[in-house]
Amino acid sequence: MSWEELLTGFAIAVILEGLHPLISPNSWRESVISILHKSDKFLFTLGLLSVISGCIMLYLVRG
Repeated sequence: MSWEELLTGFAIAVILEGLHPLISPNSWRESVISILHKSDKFLFTLGLLSVISGCIMLYLVRG
C-alpha cells in the first residue's frame, strides 16, 4: 500500500464524516448528544464492531 492510497482512503473518510453535519446539522447535533449519554461498554462494543467490519471489508476488497 502506498502513501497515496492511504491518504486517499483518509480523505474519503473525512469527506464521508463531514456529510452528515453538512446536510443536517441539527440531526448531527442530536446524534452527538445521544452518543454522549451512551455507556462506555456500548461505545467500546460499537468501536470494536466498526474495526472488525472495516477489517473484513478491507480483506474482501484487497484480498
